[in-house]
Formats: sequence, structure tokens, C-alpha cells
Amino acid sequence: MKNTIEGIIEFIECNLRSDINMQLLSRNAHYSPTHLSRLFARHTGMTISEYIIRRRLSIAAVLLKGTSKSVNFVAHSVGYNSAKYFSSSFKDEFGVTPREYRNGNVFVSLTNKRIVKGGYKMKYNTVNSFCESMFAKVTNVDELYNTVACATNVNILHVHDADVLAVIIIESEHEIRISQVEVNLISKGVHISTIFTMNPNEYQVSDFLINEEYLIAISDRDGKVHRAKFRVVDIPIVDVSVESLCSFDTERNDEDINGENKVTEDDIICEILDLTNDIEVDRFVSSNDNLILVKHFGSVYHFIRKSSKGALLKLDSIYLDASSKASHVYTFFKSNTPKGRVEMLNTEQGVEIIINDKPMLLCKVIRQNYLKHRVEIEFENGARGTGDWSL
Repeated sequence: MKNTIEGIIEFIECNLRSDINMQLLSRNAHYSPTHLSRLFARHTGMTISEYIIRRRLSIAAVLLKGTSKSVNFVAHSVGYNSAKYFSSSFKDEFGVTPREYRNGNVFVSLTNKRIVKGGYKMKYNTVNSFCESMFAKVTNVDELYNTVACATNVNILHVHDADVLAVIIIESEHEIRISQVEVNLISKGVHISTIFTMNPNEYQVSDFLINEEYLIAISDRDGKVHRAKFRVVDIPIVDVSVESLCSFDTERNDEDINGENKVTEDDIICEILDLTNDIEVDRFVSSNDNLILVKHFGSVYHFIRKSSKGALLKLDSIYLDASSKASHVYTFFKSNTPKGRVEMLNTEQGVEIIINDKPMLLCKVIRQNYLKHRVEIEFENGARGTGDWSL
């Protein structure tokens, strides 16, 4: 498969100045245009048309800076019959016209020839080894895809600026774990979350990136194959700010919140997802002193949850879309407060945190358009989800 993509890249590189169409490429590769497009994008991170355009314009940028040839000559040299269309495409790609680029001190990021490594295959043994490889070797998108091209257990799903979203399969003696890995190549920030787990005595991954519809095949002991694909869901993060309504003395408490006073987000989410309408949700919230419904629209809910032990108070923001089963939970407040009875009240100003009948804190939603990526796995039979679950 990689040899096929490598052959397509070589063909494109040799014919950048000619008319290249999908029918010609698919005929040479012996794949349908749709299937070839899917394979090419998975191995290179861009569509075939994007690759051709970016390579043509990158070569043009080098010619503009390195020679005194006219813009019209450069346009024809990289396969454009119209200098006007070439200038428009160049500006769309780089943000400046060819003349502005030639005459100004403008930096543009060029697309190099993709390298698809087909000579050998390798696996990352841990998520950390994958991340370390990214930090050590990768400085641009080309190097990103070239670095993982020979890896059989990594699939790059999304790249935006320095942020990379990948799926990685790590096999051990005790489990097979499919994880979502979010890496920022500048800050070296890493966020890892589990998508799916399997018992290696019961299942094995028989193929990864198998065709244009399904990306992974899992075989059980009876030889039955379970095909699945990954879906990237964008979940709004509901940021909450906290204001003090009065000054208060806090009591030191070294105990953390655990045990019977803490309900995990998975428990809360699973219980809510079992509910079938707004009335049941209202009843559930009314019977749970640690949870308050801030707002909902249709099947989308925003809750605030409190957990307390001694003087330690923790507040969580829970976003939940019951129809898509997408969710996000994060702690926005954790601090020592006066000991006593903690209550929550939803007001027009926000959610008041009341301790011993006295308003202490006010929680307000910060209106920000910020999305978090959540990767789900979806099987042929319709079963889908994310987190620490298995077949």
C-alpha cells in the first residue's frame, strides 16, 4: 500500500508541470479514485489535489526568490496556464501575491516532497516513545508524516498548526489499549486518553487502516472480524470563573477528596445517559445534592458538581451531549473553605456556593468558543463510544 502511494508521489513529482487528473492516477494505481484519495490522505496528511497545488506553489516560491524570471514564466513553469489564476492561488496559499513575496521580506512555509517509508515497519512500544519521537524529530508537517510513515500502530487524525491529534495502539501482555494522543509540538504538552481496551487473550488487531470506510479490524478467538472506524467529535469546553462574595478564613485540611464523598465523572455521565427525557433529568438532579443543572438546550446539558471533605471544596464543570454521548469534565475550583454544609443555588448572576447559609462564591460561565477533540470508536453494528470500555 505504501509502495502504491510512493509511486503516486513519484508520478506527481515528475509531472507537476503537466495536467494531472484523478482518473489517470487511479488507473496507474489500480484503485478507484475514492479509495486512492482516502489512502493518500491517510499517508500524507493532505488530499491529492492539495498536495499537487502546494508542491507547485512551493516550487514557484523558490523560483521567485532564486531567479529573475517573470511571474508569467514561473506560472507556466509549474503547470499554470493563467498567470492571474496562479497569482490568486499563490495568495490563497501564502497570504501574499507572487510580486509581494519576491519584493518583500516575507516568510512562507513550503511543502516538501512527501516521503512514504515502505522499506521497513516499526511499532512504538509506548505512548511516551511516540511523543519523544515527535519532539526530537518534527519541525513541520512534512517531517511529522514522514516520521510516522513506517509505524504500523499510529494514525494521524488531525493537524492544526503545532497541535497533533493521533490514535495509537499499544499492545502488552495484559491488554491492548487504543489511545487518543494530543501533542503540541511547541509547548511539548501532551494529553492522553483511552478510547478502547481489549484483552489480548480474547482479541487481536488484525489490520489498521484497512480501507476507505473502516480504519481498524479486530479479530476474536472464533475468527470473527469486528470492523470499526474513528470519529473526531468537537466538544465545547464550558469555562467557569469563580468570584468571592465575601472574605473568609479557610481552615487547613490535608485530606484529599475521595471515597464515599466523590462520584466519578463516568458514574455521573452513565447515570444521566440512562435517562430518557428532561423530566427524568430534573428528578435525578433534584435527588443529587452534589449536582446542579446550570443550563440545557435539547439534549445538551451543563452541570456543576461539588465534592467536599472537611475544609476542602472541589467544583467541576460537566458538559454533556446526550444524543452524541460526547462529554467533557474538568475541575475549575479546588481550595480550602470554611467547614460546614455546602449548598448550590442557580441564580441569574450565576451559581452561588453557599456555606453554612452564607453565600461565599459565585460561579459564572465564561463565553469562549473553545473546542476539545474527543475521539470515538464506532463498530459496524453501531456500538460506539470512548473511554475505558471493551467488546
